Amino acid sequence: MQASPELAISLTLALGVALGKVKIKDFSLGSVTGVLLMGVLVGQLDLLISPTVKSAFFLIFLFTVEPVDIVFRLAEKSSVVLLNGGGFAGPEWSVRVSLANLENKDYEVIGKQLSETMQEYVEAWKESK
Repeated sequence: MQASPELAISLTLALGVALGKVKIKDFSLGSVTGVLLMGVLVGQLDLLISPTVKSAFFLIFLFTVEPVDIVFRLAEKSSVVLLNGGGFAGPEWSVRVSLANLENKDYEVIGKQLSETMQEYVEAWKESK
């Protein structure tokens, strides 16, 4: 792999995605976490990778959207914390909202913030076309 670091990066992505799809009962890591973990392992090999290749693969990784990314973005942007529904045997592209201990107006705020966050993703997708 020293002779072809691009192959190491590609294998990291492929194996990381595969690792992320492994399910134990209703739990899976997801592709992003799988790739990050595989990257840590491959990083221990001390491969020399050119800055151009690093940047290219980092950008590919950075702009990959996973369902959990939306939940993190929502929390960063508005301090609304939801859970990815995929971790609870729900559809992968769903969120889980607690129905305990909140006032009705709180759910309106959650819905508004979630809608605004999703609209940002739609706008980013439209701009990329």
